[in-house]
Amino acid sequence: MKFSKSILSSMSLVAVMALSGCGGGGGGGDETPPATVTPTTGITAAQSTAVLTTYADIALASYTDSITAANTLKTAIDTFVDAGAGATQGQMDAAKQAWIDSREPYLETEIFRLSGGPIDGDGSAQWVKDAYGELEGQLNAWPLDEAMIDTIIATGNANTGGGIVARTTGTADGAEGGSTDVDMETFDAQDGTVANLGAVFDTTTITTGLITSLNEAGGDANVASGYHAVEFLLWGQDQDYNKAGDPSVDLVTPGATVAGQRPLTDYTNGSGEATRRGAYLKAAANKIIADLTMVRSAWLTTTSGDCDSANVDGCYRAALLGELTGSDTSKNIDATTALKDIMTGMGVFVSSELSAERISASVDTASEEDEHSCFSDNTHRDIAQDIKGFVNTLKGQYTALNPADNIDAATTTSFYDLVSDATKANIDAALTSIDTKVSTIDNLAKTTKHFDYQIIPGADADRIKALATELVTMGNMMVNVGTDIGISIN
Repeated sequence: MKFSKSILSSMSLVAVMALSGCGGGGGGGDETPPATVTPTTGITAAQSTAVLTTYADIALASYTDSITAANTLKTAIDTFVDAGAGATQGQMDAAKQAWIDSREPYLETEIFRLSGGPIDGDGSAQWVKDAYGELEGQLNAWPLDEAMIDTIIATGNANTGGGIVARTTGTADGAEGGSTDVDMETFDAQDGTVANLGAVFDTTTITTGLITSLNEAGGDANVASGYHAVEFLLWGQDQDYNKAGDPSVDLVTPGATVAGQRPLTDYTNGSGEATRRGAYLKAAANKIIADLTMVRSAWLTTTSGDCDSANVDGCYRAALLGELTGSDTSKNIDATTALKDIMTGMGVFVSSELSAERISASVDTASEEDEHSCFSDNTHRDIAQDIKGFVNTLKGQYTALNPADNIDAATTTSFYDLVSDATKANIDAALTSIDTKVSTIDNLAKTTKHFDYQIIPGADADRIKALATELVTMGNMMVNVGTDIGISIN
């Protein structure tokens, strides 16, 4: 999801500092930042370079694993979809498990958001945006309007239209028959209305190019691509209760340990919609791999030699480390700016995006529609892995899919290594408390009640609210980290 400026007024100190701290990053065009890494006030040039190198190494390792897991997801989806009418529940379940597994490494990459880097463009120089495409919104946008993609059951148990999947011969107004052009529409599940957004797309064939164009066309909720589109296509809706958090009002899939229950027949009944649904699933999986590959290319250790060319491999990493030369020299990022942007992004992500938008929003409304992975009920893993990504970058460590590729904190230089003992003690105490709550939420979700039932008012919801508060405190501690190494980010 893109960072929402609408919640800035409710953010803590670390979020406020983003207004002044996220505007840096590498220059382009007429801007001429220093060509080499410059020392910060409190740490040496060598230490600055070492911290930034650790950060870049973790990014490369995380995105590499994300691609590996996404390829496994693609294989499982291809096996399932290509079986056609003969597909089995076991194949569908294998695709679901591959999706869950693919989320584990990807979620650890989310900490690289909001830092002037290549994933989302927040605070990035224009050349970074142009080179890498600001793909976060294509990969992980949420919440999504399910009705845009496929038929759903709305409030009152009424079916909507068929979305993109059903529009095999839609007219410009979305009715069946005639032209294959389809107006972009948005469906309001609360009152059953459909609003026309004006843009028209030919949906005759579902391709990666089509869903790229459709993604967020006309509004942020019009999500057509990424992990959550695949999630919805595999699980379908999981809508157990109304907005007041009353589990007695079953709408679609009742049960504290029941996720979405899309039937196998949605893919095997021989209909045109079943075929298009499979095509959509395959296109979305292919696009995830393509988008991850582009983002990973920014972190490669070798460059093309010309970052204004079509080949931008390694250009962002080299700019971050002040290693670009020749005509690309002006793209190098001053070390103080880079460190400040990274620390700010880390703080904002945990104290605002994770705490406010992903945790507080769901527990405050007691609405599963506001949870991150609402179709699969995988939100407990979203929270755990997002926090793990924060700890990775703070402490200079990473546990890879292949143990041989692990990054050991004992062999790296990290932000944590350079702060005072007092700051370390505060960080460790905060992380211990956070980990205790996350472990409880995770264990409950795996055994007795998914996250959507934990947010119903009560002791479990109170625990989740306390976690959100502690994440704000943790994010604000990045101010202390900055102070200890001589960089003011407040």
